[in-house]
Amino acid sequence: MQLDFRGRNMDVATYPFRFMRILGIAGTGGCEPSECFLTLERIKPNDEQSWIREWAALAERIERQADKFLQDGETLAARQAYLRATAYYQVAMFSLSPVDQRLFDYLIHSRELFHKIAGMFSPQIEILNIPFGEARLPAYFLSAGKP
Repeated sequence: MQLDFRGRNMDVATYPFRFMRILGIAGTGGCEPSECFLTLERIKPNDEQSWIREWAALAERIERQADKFLQDGETLAARQAYLRATAYYQVAMFSLSPVDQRLFDYLIHSRELFHKIAGMFSPQIEILNIPFGEARLPAYFLSAGKP
């Protein structure tokens, strides 16, 4: 799929915006640009279902890779791969209608993966639930470490 970046209006619903969004987190380990570009090549032009399917397939492949790393005791590689998988599920998720069950499946799975790796960081990422009236707001605390 080719992306057209000539337009000045990169609306959040456009493919160029979605693609730039995922590339924007490469510096934090949230994606691997080569994986993103290879995925983009597999997407059929202007085909929303192809977009969703290819990003979800990438997420699943990277998650399986992470599982293998973890099984082999390669914790850092596993953490990095799981982090990318969570982001790739989100790329697929953001293209889905609110009534599409896959939206909830990807959202829940992405969050579960992130919770799985929260303890692999040093210091660990704390998973919190903040009281808000009758509800609880999910949150994460990332410490800068000891002063």
